Amino acid sequence: MNDLPELEDWRTYPQSLVAQGCNAYGYDCLDYTEQLQRESDRLFVTRDRICLKVVEFTLQGPWEQVFGQSDEVDAYFQRPRPAGATRLILIPQQSSWGKLGISLECALKLFTTLQVFPGFIDILRAFGQKSSAIDESYGGFSFQENELSHVAECAYTVKFPEEHGRDEPRDPWSVRQMGVYQQRTKDSGGTTIVLNPSKSFLRRLKRVSSRPAPLTPWEIQVMALSASMEKWRWYISELEARVTEGKTNAQLSSMSEKTPSPLTFGDTQDIQVLQDKLSQSLHYLTTNRVIIKQIHLKREKILGVGKNAEDPFVENLIVQASMHADRVKSILKRCKGAQILAQSFLDFTCLESVKASSRSMTELQRLSQQEAEILLGLTMKASRDTDILKTLTMLTLIYLPASLVSSMMGMGYIKIVRNENRISMRIDSEMWIFVFLVVILLVVTMGSYYLWLRNKRAKRYRNC
Repeated sequence: MNDLPELEDWRTYPQSLVAQGCNAYGYDCLDYTEQLQRESDRLFVTRDRICLKVVEFTLQGPWEQVFGQSDEVDAYFQRPRPAGATRLILIPQQSSWGKLGISLECALKLFTTLQVFPGFIDILRAFGQKSSAIDESYGGFSFQENELSHVAECAYTVKFPEEHGRDEPRDPWSVRQMGVYQQRTKDSGGTTIVLNPSKSFLRRLKRVSSRPAPLTPWEIQVMALSASMEKWRWYISELEARVTEGKTNAQLSSMSEKTPSPLTFGDTQDIQVLQDKLSQSLHYLTTNRVIIKQIHLKREKILGVGKNAEDPFVENLIVQASMHADRVKSILKRCKGAQILAQSFLDFTCLESVKASSRSMTELQRLSQQEAEILLGLTMKASRDTDILKTLTMLTLIYLPASLVSSMMGMGYIKIVRNENRISMRIDSEMWIFVFLVVILLVVTMGSYYLWLRNKRAKRYRNC
């Protein structure tokens, strides 16, 4: 184990590794250094919020300690690792989208002390604080072997479903990621760093830590890979149940003019969400399968082990990942079929709505035409009534003067006198009474009509 470098060395990690034989042509170490400094606020917590657990597996038994201070971490890594011991460093996240439980200073010192190759930084940057699903589909794998120092390193991420524990009964799962860094040294020991260890991995680690035999790096790898594949079956089954529910709803839906359709646009959105989750799951399973296969193929270089009793189990994990991926493909096809059926149903429903609307408009047009015909008949009747009124008015114009003359003649106010060869008209002296009464009645009638007309106009103006 190397001593902790000087202050100016660890601050420039991984650029500082170039002087110690790091491949400067394969890695842009200066750019990696700038990336860590630039994204430190997103990736790491402050010095007072460190939460780091170290477990050492030796022949004397396991030893573990949780560090909460940067000085404690510095003091621990100043001492050499016991020969042949397996060291496991667990760095949790505050949440699935939270910061890693290690400070920038502590991380740089740790990585510089272990001389972690720059390829691990790509894995590290997949974690940290996020506000949305950024870089979620990334699945990295990096391997490096130094024949001179007999040090082999690899780093990768695996995806795993896990119950999130939130109050969301409709979707109780979240797909999370776990980062693993493995370093094997020439003394057959090694160091493993696990970022955001899963609950399943921690549960298994707690069980195996109680056994007397030390845990080897290969066993840690097998445990991490197995934990990542543990709950995929139940997560896929949950998605399959929801796809079946949506498909059944679409298949049993019927179109009727009297009852509304049970299928809505929200149902097609739910199916689309499931389709997206299935596509993501297929990508994650494919990535996991590739990583497990690479670990299995390079196990001798990475971990210094050849064929052993764990090989069939790892091969089973590869087959399991392939079968899960095939299952997701099948469910994805069914989901696409349900999506097409639901969309077609909504299209037909929309078409039926358009037809019903067209029929309603036709009926309204027919009723409007009937109303127009009725109005036309009423108009024609009104026109005939107007003609009759005109005729009556003309008769009245003739009748009223004649009636007046007849009345005057009948009352004897006007008399025709014939004297020999001359005809004369004599008007009685009471004629003025008749004229006076007629004038008075005419004035009263015209005045009443005028007052009535004025009052009607005033009411009309007030209403306006």
